[in-house]
Amino acid sequence: MAVDRSRRAALLIGGIVAFVVVLTGLAVAGTRHTGAATPTEAVQDFFATLDHGTVTDLLEQLPPAQADALADTLPDLATELGRLGLVGATDGDATFGLDVTAPEVTIDAYDEWIVRADLSGGTLALDPAAGGGTGAGLLTPDGRAALEQVTGLSLPGDEPEVLSDRWPQLMVVRDGGGWRVSPGHTVGEQWRLDEELPEPTWGEGVIAVGSTTPDEVVPDLLRAYGAGDSGRMVSMAEPEESVALQQFATLAVPLWDGDLRRAMEEDGFFFRVDDIDVDVSGQGKRRTATVTSFDGAFGDDQTTVDLRYADGCVRITTTELVGDAEPTVEQRCDGELHDDLPAAGPWSELLALTALGRAFPTFSLAEHHGRWFISPTRTALGTLTEVAAGLEPDQADELVTALDTAWVWGPEAATDTG
Repeated sequence: MAVDRSRRAALLIGGIVAFVVVLTGLAVAGTRHTGAATPTEAVQDFFATLDHGTVTDLLEQLPPAQADALADTLPDLATELGRLGLVGATDGDATFGLDVTAPEVTIDAYDEWIVRADLSGGTLALDPAAGGGTGAGLLTPDGRAALEQVTGLSLPGDEPEVLSDRWPQLMVVRDGGGWRVSPGHTVGEQWRLDEELPEPTWGEGVIAVGSTTPDEVVPDLLRAYGAGDSGRMVSMAEPEESVALQQFATLAVPLWDGDLRRAMEEDGFFFRVDDIDVDVSGQGKRRTATVTSFDGAFGDDQTTVDLRYADGCVRITTTELVGDAEPTVEQRCDGELHDDLPAAGPWSELLALTALGRAFPTFSLAEHHGRWFISPTRTALGTLTEVAAGLEPDQADELVTALDTAWVWGPEAATDTG
């Protein structure tokens, strides 16, 4: 179940901002970087920052909405990961501890606002002597091992690794007054190339619809899944933060909907929401939504899984419709880590979050032009922060195992051919 080399490189470089900045927990500085004058300069700045710049420098080079979403949630997450011994002490002036020989850049223009940077040559290695870097500050040895275990990535060693055939195609967008490397578009483009799909119509995406009130957001999201409508699910994402998702979803939604509908037609798959209560807190344009109770079910022609969530615990009743086996009942409560998924037939992955001791994430909501949306970045990182905050320092290994169990849609799963 090896990870494809190009996919590994895309996750390593295209996602290096998310991985490294998550582990430092830095906020954006008060003055915003205006972006580069050309796409080539943006890529050169990106690699120069990895080589000798600071974490704050790199964060400021991201598209503003992506940077803001990270900056809102990372300080608290870094504090908790540091308390668990996965992150070393650092600050905004820390460098990455990387020795980078920048690759050559060839620009392939897609549209006036978005280009693809093809890379060739160049090397990447750890440089622990560069104070505060990955080898001596951002990630502790335990943190490095945890990241490699959970993601399947192989981080660079202290000997230069020639990456001439492994660089991803970086996507560069004009945003916030200049050109910037976009992690979101980079991951989306690598997915498109892996799937051998045609270019999308650049500048067009799934229309952001959202919900009328904050109380309706989470129920609308879950009911869209039950209806097999992935386009509606994407339309719930906060528009400015999710430009890349909405763009590439024009290609992905037909595939996702096809998979869901085939499962419904051929296997009898269903997902049903019978009752849900959501507590919305906060004021202004940003709120938090927490599921307080839920009754529903999912399954297929052979297995039915009934879910009842109340008082912080989910009761999972699995009934095999073929044969004489008695139903199985399992209870999982928030705050309890697990090294396995519930026994819920072939659909256990739908309960992957329970490995982290959560039945539901804590949803971060945002209002735009009178409609309410979910912030994917703030929801994911905020929930992980809450999970880590509930652990003792000697539970770091348990957290890593739980993350590894919950990572059912990670790169190894995506490339599993067996």
